[in-house]
Amino acid sequence: VTANSIYNNSADGILLLSSSNNLISSNSVYNNSQFGIYLFLSSINNTVSNNSVYSNTQNGIRLSVSNNNVISNNFAYSNGVSGIFLSGSSNNTLSNNFVVNNIGYGIRLSGSDNNTLTSNSAYNNANSGIYLQSSSNNNTLSNNSVYNNSQNGIYLLTSNNNTLSNNSVYSNVVNGISLSLSNNNTLLRNSVYNNILGIYFDGSSNNSLSSNSVYNNSFSGIYLFFSSNNNTLLNNSVYNNTNNGISFATSTNN
Repeated sequence: VTANSIYNNSADGILLLSSSNNLISSNSVYNNSQFGIYLFLSSINNTVSNNSVYSNTQNGIRLSVSNNNVISNNFAYSNGVSGIFLSGSSNNTLSNNFVVNNIGYGIRLSGSDNNTLTSNSAYNNANSGIYLQSSSNNNTLSNNSVYNNSQNGIYLLTSNNNTLSNNSVYSNVVNGISLSLSNNNTLLRNSVYNNILGIYFDGSSNNSLSSNSVYNNSFSGIYLFFSSNNNTLLNNSVYNNTNNGISFATSTNN
């Protein structure tokens, strides 16, 4: 499915239902009443690449219960909910996508495990740039640029055992990287700057923060709040923040 213009449809632009080994490439998919591109119910081993997906009423690209797909080099922008949304979907690779100006999140994962998000740019979205929720576990986020989003840059809610490394997270309206009720995650070599709080934990324990650069944030660099216990902070550079470098509140054994 290559080089088509798909627009003004009453449901989805492109729907793959229990379909595998397809190539969706270089299409313009816009102004559809539901999703732009939708992989649904065990659609596996598909490649979605180099598409422009915009101004759809719901998500630009959505995967639901669909595994082992490659989503790469797409431009997903100005969609009514999220740019890219994975629900109940695992072992997918999202790389080199531009996810911009969406009404909700840039990239959102819900109940989705073992996915790889690498070298994506998520910016100017109305909520968080990258959002993991509802036990989205064991995902890898690396080398992403996440900036100018209206909430957090990267936000983990009830999501565990994820690795965030070498991301640049800056100039977001609220926090750079925020973990809420999320445990056993690894934050490594991220650059987090020009946010309100650089890295913020709320009720999140047994996480590892090492070799991050956290600077020029308008409140604290790293803030552990409300029973964020047993975290390890090692070899971080935390400087030029307006308030404290590292703050703990009702948090122990760090």
